[in-house]
Amino acid sequence: MEFLNLLKGFIIEREKVEKKDLINAPFTVIHPLGIRGVFSPVEINEILQLTENLAA
Repeated sequence: MEFLNLLKGFIIEREKVEKKDLINAPFTVIHPLGIRGVFSPVEINEILQLTENLAA
């Protein structure tokens, strides 16, 4: 949930998110590898699809 809250704030602030953003700050606060350290590749793809839909 903490990661998703960060993601929500990031999208609100920047209006978009790219995959490369998810392995950098502020996402590295939760895990040094960012999204890669928290979710599986399949889950990462699902999150990216969700963020694309939200930002559209």
